Amino acid sequence: MSDKAWLYLYENAESKALYVGICESMGRVFQGCNPVAEELREQPGTLIRQTSRRFSTRRDALIAEAVAIHVAVFAGRDVMVEREDWEEIAEQGEGASREGVSGSRGTVHLTNIQSTQSTKYLSPAIFVKSGEVRQDELTNTLIVPISPDEVRGMPSPFGGHSGEEFAARATKWWNVAVEKRRHVRHLLAVLRGCHVVLGSWEIDPMGEWRLNPEYETRKSAYRTRIEIPLVSPAEHDYGGLRGKTYMGTLNQGVAYSPDVPK
Repeated sequence: MSDKAWLYLYENAESKALYVGICESMGRVFQGCNPVAEELREQPGTLIRQTSRRFSTRRDALIAEAVAIHVAVFAGRDVMVEREDWEEIAEQGEGASREGVSGSRGTVHLTNIQSTQSTKYLSPAIFVKSGEVRQDELTNTLIVPISPDEVRGMPSPFGGHSGEEFAARATKWWNVAVEKRRHVRHLLAVLRGCHVVLGSWEIDPMGEWRLNPEYETRKSAYRTRIEIPLVSPAEHDYGGLRGKTYMGTLNQGVAYSPDVPK
């Protein structure tokens, strides 16, 4: 079986509906696949489009499919995709959101941007350079994961933001055990999915680890979350690590370099 694949579309401007699929043979486009897609294909005014050339691998076709879905949903289209394709795309993210997703007869409907923003195939445009940052070679380091999504009103961490804005995402939302704080001197923020280092800061050894004022008075698990003191939030390339690929553990919460006592 060939690994090469085409991307094809059924699009109807009047109903604002779009079906996105990939196939190894263009004969599939005109054959029976599932009732929902066939219904759209047979509607008056539906155009059938395909890429002029096959993608060299199915994975490349899936990347193109993920991009097409993202753009179409963002533009307000009613997008349909094969359940098998959607599950494969969603698996490339970390906990891909199911908000706005409904299933029907072998097809998945995507009705808002939440449905695709977690795929690893798409992430914020960020500064990237060659090189790796290995967790087992780091010392005195606190490692925090950063979601590609907007969080609590803070913008998505794309590369146009200043060091202070990256620092705001990296410093304020974590539970760091009191006994570990004196052992860390370096904060590393890593983007989920592609594991690129978004920022690297020197932790202020004389600074105060304050409770986050937004949560300090709440009676919830959040009230123990602290702000990590930095020497200079604007200096976000401590050690020259920003943009490199992180190789190591990335948890829901914080992780540490191996020299930090457990």
